[in-house]
Amino acid sequence: MPRLFRRARTTALCIGLAALAAWAEGAASAQGMPDLNLRALDWLRGRWASPVVCERNGEPVETARRLVIAPAPKRVRPASDRITFHGVEIDTATRCSDVLGAAAPDVRGTLVVTLPGMSRPDLAQSEFQRALRQTGGFDFAVVEGRLRMTGWGEGSEPRIVDYAGGVVRVREVRRGSDAARILADMPSPRKLTLELEADDGAERLAFPMVFYDFR
Repeated sequence: MPRLFRRARTTALCIGLAALAAWAEGAASAQGMPDLNLRALDWLRGRWASPVVCERNGEPVETARRLVIAPAPKRVRPASDRITFHGVEIDTATRCSDVLGAAAPDVRGTLVVTLPGMSRPDLAQSEFQRALRQTGGFDFAVVEGRLRMTGWGEGSEPRIVDYAGGVVRVREVRRGSDAARILADMPSPRKLTLELEADDGAERLAFPMVFYDFR
């Protein structure tokens, strides 16, 4: 089991139900009455990892890609989150894939995302809970950001993909789903799927991920 997921086990043991409830409300609550955007952004934040299997010297190696989701600088309006992709830290890999065998390129870069639309702060909590019940998450608009994607093995050339104007779909992992089976052995208090789609729909990237630490 990768070290990140062992760390997630420790984190899970330390987080009680009361702490999770307080976290769902988020730090934004201390600033007054947050709107739906602030609640959704706070729900998304944390340190996340997605399982990856790489081939090195002819042998499979279990590892993970890491993401850190934190508030964007205060100067950014509307309020936004910054999703930073740290890539897969493994040397001399000839191929990497998700646990189902689909190719998994190395992805690095930062996206700035926000929840589009307007909401009344006094209704934000009920709207937030309704969204989680009905769809399990939120569709965030990409304000700006490019990702550098690189394949594996000699001769792999990186591609730069501009996701500005695209969408980031984030959903809770549902019991019995493929994502739930993929993440079944990953101890974590929270599990999500994240899907990126460029503005023209030509570029897509999707993977399941687990929470392993606060931002």
